[in-house]
Amino acid sequence: MVKINSVSFQGVDMEISYRPAKKEDVPQLVALFNAQYPRKKDETQVLWQYFGSFYPTVCYCAFSESTLVGAFTVQKRLLTDGTVIGHLIDLMVAPEWRNQGIFRALGVKAIEHFPDLEVVTVLPNRSGKVASEKAFGLRTLAKIDDLIIQKLSSIGQTTNVPPGEKMVRYQGGPEYEKWRYDENPRYRYERIRLPDGSYVVAKLFTDPTTGEQFWDIVNYQLAGQGTEMRKLFALTVETLSKRGQVRISTWALPHTPLHKVLTGLDAQPLARERYFCVKVLNPKREYLYDITRWELVPADAEIY
Repeated sequence: MVKINSVSFQGVDMEISYRPAKKEDVPQLVALFNAQYPRKKDETQVLWQYFGSFYPTVCYCAFSESTLVGAFTVQKRLLTDGTVIGHLIDLMVAPEWRNQGIFRALGVKAIEHFPDLEVVTVLPNRSGKVASEKAFGLRTLAKIDDLIIQKLSSIGQTTNVPPGEKMVRYQGGPEYEKWRYDENPRYRYERIRLPDGSYVVAKLFTDPTTGEQFWDIVNYQLAGQGTEMRKLFALTVETLSKRGQVRISTWALPHTPLHKVLTGLDAQPLARERYFCVKVLNPKREYLYDITRWELVPADAEIY
């Protein structure tokens, strides 16, 4: 247990202690998360994400006596160029405990847990963006809106776009996909494939606020340089549209080949408060402040 100086809570000095999460903390983690976000988690999902992850993962917790008041999770990921990433997820401090330095203390301890990190990244909402900029000096490289497809009329008019060069992605692979999609306790994913082995990963999502159902395209994989990205996504749109749901949702950064393909399929932007923020720790990775070096997909964010 690591302790810092006391903080003032409702005019009373209180001591806050910090340590990595244990499995016995899961009920309190679930309660803290569900008090703040409309997309609820259960204990099975927290165990899968924090304690059974494909990624080396640490969730640092802040306690006032035995009560959980904050949590901050870092996943150690790799980029396709070998860069070691500390990706931040589920950054939470209970509202009544905010503005006491707890958020920064949690983040410092969680990030320092992995001493070989070269870059820190996060895909936050607006409040998370502001907090990450202020507490850790992350730079916001992009605001990422949804792309919505509601009709099939332009499939035959799109042109093929070659894969982007010199862009990096978070590494995947069979073991990652097994954990991320096949073992996911919350969602059921399916793969829509071309004969050459290229595929798109999608899931049916129900909005917890409105009850609306739509398809999320969360990731894709091309079998090789000769694969027609347009053909793969045209097949995906056609297949999912026949299932009866009106909307297909995904996102892609504007400079990427995928964005060109999707807009060729009549995808229309829908504003979201989703951002991509980066802090470079290793000066050799300064090029990763250039957003055009990145390709991001929805599966990179933990909520998809």
